[in-house]
Amino acid sequence: MGSENLFKKRKALNTSQLGRKYAIKTSKETVLIVCEGSKTEPLYLDSLLRHFGLQQRVDRKEIAVDDRKTGLDPSRLVQRAIELFDAEQTKGFTYDRVYCVFDKDCHTKYESACQTINNQPLKKRRSKMYAITSVPCFEIWLLFHYTDSSAPFHASDSRSVCDQVIVKLKKSDPSFANYEKGDVNTFENTKNKIGTARIHAKRIWDKRDTNGDNPSTQVFELINDLEKMAE
Repeated sequence: MGSENLFKKRKALNTSQLGRKYAIKTSKETVLIVCEGSKTEPLYLDSLLRHFGLQQRVDRKEIAVDDRKTGLDPSRLVQRAIELFDAEQTKGFTYDRVYCVFDKDCHTKYESACQTINNQPLKKRRSKMYAITSVPCFEIWLLFHYTDSSAPFHASDSRSVCDQVIVKLKKSDPSFANYEKGDVNTFENTKNKIGTARIHAKRIWDKRDTNGDNPSTQVFELINDLEKMAE
């Protein structure tokens, strides 16, 4: 499949392959993004960064999106983010911000991962960690391009809670009729509505204390921050 081939071409980012051409930190803010998923989120973010004209900064490793062959639960995700941060710092390079992108879904370690990030494990090293959560899953961000419904999602006997979101996403627009995780066209299919999605996502996020966090996503906050880096 085309998306699979493109995915395989992405340069892996890990503790043994994070080599840099420099050890001196640049004057611009540097960012590390670590995703729970191994395909959907990294592919989307790769396209987003190119869209914002940030590819040169990606090439210089000033902005890095972790790339792995397997997914991680939220707790292990935070641990990996710290490991990658530490590996770079030992080489003389420090990320200013570290974003952990993960779903609530049915993960038992979701709350503990959020708490670890809230405690700012990189504070003593003068860097900050951010939780970019999606409830139930990343696909709710895609769905917000077409609706601002705050109706909650629940698993059924035959479908997981994330499957329920995907079913609704497939009905939201013809471009998603055959959607599968890791679809290389996801960003292209939604980029013209990204402004709408940000409005919808923020509106629902701001009401979470009243309505609960199902559904909700903080992806809009990550996108806002990355867009500012392009200015």
